[in-house]
Amino acid sequence: MLFRSLATEIVKKGLSKHFLMSYKTYECDHLSIDPALPKVVMNKKYLITLNELAHGDIKTLCNNQMFLSNNEIVANVALQCLFSIGTLHSLNYIHQDCHWGNFLFHVSKKIDGWFEYSIYGKQFFVKNCGYNIMIYDFGLIKQMDHSSRHTINFIISDYLRILNAFIIKKNYGWLSSFPTSYEVMSKIMYNLKLAIHQSTLKQLNEEQIILMIIDFYSKHQLLNRVITTQLPAGEIVLNKGHPYIITNDLYGNNKLSLKITPK
Repeated sequence: MLFRSLATEIVKKGLSKHFLMSYKTYECDHLSIDPALPKVVMNKKYLITLNELAHGDIKTLCNNQMFLSNNEIVANVALQCLFSIGTLHSLNYIHQDCHWGNFLFHVSKKIDGWFEYSIYGKQFFVKNCGYNIMIYDFGLIKQMDHSSRHTINFIISDYLRILNAFIIKKNYGWLSSFPTSYEVMSKIMYNLKLAIHQSTLKQLNEEQIILMIIDFYSKHQLLNRVITTQLPAGEIVLNKGHPYIITNDLYGNNKLSLKITPK
């Protein structure tokens, strides 16, 4: 099962911090509650999973005025959402349901230090902001079909949808309540959304898209304090020697024997 595979082969091995630990999965073939569910999820079998508890979801976080008042933390959380998606894509899967209820967070008491990432062979450091973001709910997941010209559209859609969580309604996002000072950050997130959308025209692949997102961050003053290629002097790496990995090699060359079956 997907949840258990991610937990045992990715999270427990320290290859990513963007998935929940999963302890048990039960399969049911009978739905005892009112089956008023969308047809797309009306399967013959259902899964019940026992996972570690999170502190909340992105919808709750992004409706918190205190959270929205700190541009650096918002930028960090948004980047972690995108990295969560990028990690899943590197495993050759598309989420297809990236709304703000499907990204969970843990709150950490430790707010210093940096996390090391190895992203398609390039080293980056992401600042610890006190929140860890995890992508969740793989009920609509599907394997990438690189022979299809539509695959890139599905890849991009995962990124575009969650970015709405950080964009105000005036900029065609989901936020209806926010501090006045947040409008600048909303516009930046909107411009990032436009840049990702243009990946279709540029025919970028999943590797080029995630590196383009990082490049976008590096060029904006409100974003570039979140991620860097050079660890600031005197700072510590919290996962030193064990970088979080986003690369197609994560699912190949004998590093992992990961076999993910959604259902």
